[in-house]
Order: sequence, then C-alpha cells, then structure tokens
Amino acid sequence: MIQFEKALSLIDSIVKLTSKKELVSIENALDRVVAKNYKAKHDSPKFNCSSMDGIVINEIDLRKFKKFKLVGECKAGQIKSEEIQNGEAKLIYTGGPIQGKKKKLIIIKENCEFIEDNFVKINSYLTSDYIRKRGSDFEKNDICIKKQSILNIRSWSL
Repeated sequence: MIQFEKALSLIDSIVKLTSKKELVSIENALDRVVAKNYKAKHDSPKFNCSSMDGIVINEIDLRKFKKFKLVGECKAGQIKSEEIQNGEAKLIYTGGPIQGKKKKLIIIKENCEFIEDNFVKINSYLTSDYIRKRGSDFEKNDICIKKQSILNIRSWSL
C-alpha cells in the first residue's frame, strides 16, 4: 500500500485538466465539472414575502387595535399587493408579497381568531416578523455556481 500523498501525486501526474468545453443538457449534467462561474440573474426572493401562512398587518397597529378588518389576501405567485391601511389586515400565504412603506408583521394563523365575517383578532404573536427579505437567499450577480465545482443536487456556492 502507498501513502495517501504519494497516491495523490501519482493521480496528478497522470490526470490532466482539459480546456475542452462541451454543452450538455441539464439532465446529463450531474457530476460534471462546471467550466465557468454562473451568476444570479435576479435577487431571490425577488421581493419581501411571507415565510408563513397567517395575516399581515402594519407593525405600528399591533398596540393600537384589538381586532383587524380583513381587506383581501396575498397569495404565492402574486407579484404585487396593495398597501394596507391602519386597522386593516390581509390573509397571507407562504410566498405572498409584502409591499408598502410601513413596516409589516406576519401573525401566524394559529395565533389568530377569525371573528364575524371580515375581522380577525390576534391572540398572541412572536417577536419574529416571518418575512423573507428581498435578496436574502442571494442577490443579483452573486456567484451561485462556481467554476470547477462538480454539479450535484446541492450545487450551491453561497
């Protein structure tokens, strides 16, 4: 048996890196070596969005109101959502957009009591805002897959 370092040296002397590049389909790319860096074309997420199902309210309203009027909903896949006014809330689903100038909070649905037809009462809440911030996974032009990395199901350089 030979020493590990000697084995590596032997492999390095026999195996030569090639400058040859080829284009392969994604289906055939598993375990292939990447020829160049790949940068993100956009931020991810592209906008602030909810990380939980629940309701969205203006943070400042939390101390002012006991119940909130439901005025709509924010669904995953939507790109925009209208601003909510004081005392208002919207149902929000995981991935739903959060927009507007006022700071928002997501109150998870398990902490809400839906009363009457269009009102919701907050029974409790946690200090987390449950908001995934724009670009929190990666930002535009970040290198997401590095040159010389081997592609696998977890190829991610961040």
